[in-house]
Amino acid sequence: MALKPDRDRQTIAALLRADGPLSRGAIHARTGIRLSATSDLVRQLLADGRITEAGTEPGDRGRKGVILGLNENYRSVVAIEFDDESVTAGVTNLAPEIQHLFTEPTKTSGGRPALLRQLRRLTRRALDAATAPPIGIGIADPGLVDSRRGITLTSSTLPFWRDVALREILSREFGLPVTLESRTRAKAVAERDPAATTSIYIDYGAGIGAGIYLDGRLVYGETGAAGEFGHMCVQPNGPRCACGARGCLEAVAGLRANIGARKIAAWLGLGLANLVNLFNPGVIVIDARLACHGQTFLNQISAAIERHALREAASQVRIRYARITAGAGVLGLADMIIGEYFNTPTEFTP
Repeated sequence: MALKPDRDRQTIAALLRADGPLSRGAIHARTGIRLSATSDLVRQLLADGRITEAGTEPGDRGRKGVILGLNENYRSVVAIEFDDESVTAGVTNLAPEIQHLFTEPTKTSGGRPALLRQLRRLTRRALDAATAPPIGIGIADPGLVDSRRGITLTSSTLPFWRDVALREILSREFGLPVTLESRTRAKAVAERDPAATTSIYIDYGAGIGAGIYLDGRLVYGETGAAGEFGHMCVQPNGPRCACGARGCLEAVAGLRANIGARKIAAWLGLGLANLVNLFNPGVIVIDARLACHGQTFLNQISAAIERHALREAASQVRIRYARITAGAGVLGLADMIIGEYFNTPTEFTP
C-alpha cells in the first residue's frame, strides 16, 4: 500500500494533469491537503521533475503566485496497434502526444510465431526510442480480446491468432505493465467527441468494428465482445463470413468484399441504422481510411440511416470522418494507460 505522502504527490500530479495549471493555493483548496504540506509536496514534485512552473497567476494587484503544471515529458508510453495489414508502434508523452511512430506491413505468412516476433521487435524499437522512462506498454489488437485477462481470444481477419496471452508474454519479456485492448475501442477513445455522451466509432478494413460510448462509458459487454459490428447479420443468405456465419456486414461490405463505395455506404448505413435505434448516439465517427470518398459517402450513409432508423434518433446524429489519420490506436491506448497511472480511471476501464 502506498504511503500517504506518495498518495498525496500522486493526487497533486493527477489534479494538474486534469485541471492544471494551478497555484499552490488552488491545489490546497481542491485536494484538502494542508497548505504547508502542499508546499512541501510541490517542492518535492518540482525537484523530481514531475511538475513544472508554468507562469504566474493573472491579476494586477499584489504579488503574483506561481502556477504549476504537469511535466508531460516526465514519463512516456509505448503502444502498438496492428491488424492484418500493418503494425504501428509509437511512443507518446503524458499529454498524450505522439513523439515517435513506426509502421510496417504485418507479417502474416509465418503465422503466430512470426507475428509475435514482429510485435516484440517493434516494442523493443519503441522502447529504445523513448526519451523518458515508460510507465507501461499498450497493445491494440484487431481480434476479440479479454482485456481483464490480457488474452486475445480469436480474430476473423487473422485466423491463426487465437488464445494469445499477449499481456503475459510481453510483460514477462519487457518487465513493464501491459494493457491489452481491442484496436477499435482504443481508436474510439482517441476519437471521442466530448460534446456527445453517446457516440460510435466505426473501424473499417477487412474487419468492421464499433467502439461505443454509452452515457459517457466505453461499452465492453459481459465478456468484452461488445462492438463486433462486422458480425451483424445484414443479409441472411449472403456470403460466408470468416466467423462461419452467413451475411455478416464485414463479409458483404468489408475491404475483402471488393465492392464500390456506394454499396459500402449503403450496407454501412443499414447496419448503423440498427445501432442508431439501439444506442441513440449523438455522433458517429467513420474510419479515416474511408475519407477518400468525401462528403458524398457520408451523405449516402446518412440517407440510409434516415430510411431505416427512427426519425427521432436519426435526426439527432452527426456523422463525420475520424480526424486522426495515423496512430489513433496508439493515442487511445496511451490515454487509457495514463489514466490508470494517475489513478484516475474513467469510462475506459474494463
